[in-house]
Amino acid sequence: MNWTTACACWNKGGSETACKRTWLASPPNTRIAAEWATRFRAQSQRSGRTLDLGDVLIAGTAKANGLHVATRNVANFHYINIDVTNPWVAS
Repeated sequence: MNWTTACACWNKGGSETACKRTWLASPPNTRIAAEWATRFRAQSQRSGRTLDLGDVLIAGTAKANGLHVATRNVANFHYINIDVTNPWVAS
């Protein structure tokens, strides 16, 4: 199971906690992504901000898989070392 599947779980009425646990229990890049997520959470706290669990899991997954994060909420990712793009804004 991957983050997309966990999000589908959420959209079908699963609790946020249960869906995130489902994602965290899934191999193969999950451990690497979780380690990145932990680093990003600590990095954001050192900068005076705290990212919520969903944001750090998204960032950790992207980093572990060499991906960019595409979101309208770029401000939440400003303080961590991840490539973020707002696809709704012309570059």
